[in-house]
Amino acid sequence: RGLRSLCAMTYFSYDPTEHGFLTVTWMCSRAVFPRVLQKPGYWAFVILNCTLWACLKLDLFSSFGEMFEQGGLFWLDGGHLKIIGALLIFFEVLYTSQCYKRYFMMGTQVQDLFQTAMKCVLDHKVYFTKADPTLCKLLAKWLRGQLLLAFKELKHCRSGEFAEEHWEELQSIGAFSQQEVSILADKRMTQIRYTMLHWQMAVTNEADAQSPRGPPILFGIMSRIVHFHDAQRILWQINSMPVPYVYFHLVNSMISCQGFLGAISMAETPSIVGPISFSLSFALFVGMLEVAKAMSDPFGNGDVDYPLEDWFEAFTENNAGMQAQKVVLDDFTASLEQSKQRTASTKLLSTFLSEDKVQKSVTPVSRSYFASSNGDTQGSKLLDGSPA
Repeated sequence: RGLRSLCAMTYFSYDPTEHGFLTVTWMCSRAVFPRVLQKPGYWAFVILNCTLWACLKLDLFSSFGEMFEQGGLFWLDGGHLKIIGALLIFFEVLYTSQCYKRYFMMGTQVQDLFQTAMKCVLDHKVYFTKADPTLCKLLAKWLRGQLLLAFKELKHCRSGEFAEEHWEELQSIGAFSQQEVSILADKRMTQIRYTMLHWQMAVTNEADAQSPRGPPILFGIMSRIVHFHDAQRILWQINSMPVPYVYFHLVNSMISCQGFLGAISMAETPSIVGPISFSLSFALFVGMLEVAKAMSDPFGNGDVDYPLEDWFEAFTENNAGMQAQKVVLDDFTASLEQSKQRTASTKLLSTFLSEDKVQKSVTPVSRSYFASSNGDTQGSKLLDGSPA
């Protein structure tokens, strides 16, 4: 389950080849349309369209009927409406693509944080074999704690200041000791990053003093720790720089204009298909904007948000397993002897890749699992905002 959550960028995993387009269209449980139906602005234009259509249909505007006819005050050329719609589609697609690009970049940075933290611990375990093992465990603890702080800041503490109950919760789950909390609690997030960077580099220096490996090795490990710090900074910078508000305002204004003009133009259609067509087409415009808005802030609890709780749980399990594993030299010896006796067939290797012997199972990642988790998964509870 942890591997599946690492491969999925959203809480809901799906197979695009499993169903046809018509079947997927009717699956609205995880679609954007329920959110569209909750928007008062959408219903305002739908009601305007239906009201105008009913009045024209019942001839309630008999004295003003000529105003809606060709050449009248409220007559709208269909060609002009198409031009407005085409411009709206262009700007809205551009806005959505920029939001997804930013969404993908932040997801890449989050994965880079997890991978860099794992490699930092692996470097300590491989190179500093004669050093005190508690130094490696201490580094892993600080890396986990810093990840918790970074993600908690993005999810719940955008100001960069943590409340006292947050620090108490971090201390209760073992992320930080009482002494560490007393040092970090009075600092802002930027200061906390540099303080913990100092701690991580100091413990690396101590491990190198106990198990010297030379300046190149030490420099490489220090560079990886600095990269871990820089990845947090880049993630915060990308998250704090959305698409400029003036462009966001322009897209919203164009949707409002499209809704107003479309409501008037399609109300002139005598058939009942007019209001239905307007409701569906306008829902597509509003829905695309809602998708873009959801991707612009992926650190929430929606279907398109990153499953940080699942990723952090998988990271913690992999980190603990890597620290506990031991290298058995006999395994390497047996492998070398086997490689001398037999060479793997290229045809067999390609057959293994081509045959799908494992049944694919695409299941939505459940968040309810963490309600009953304990131990290493307490960090994921903290990210979710629930008590540990």
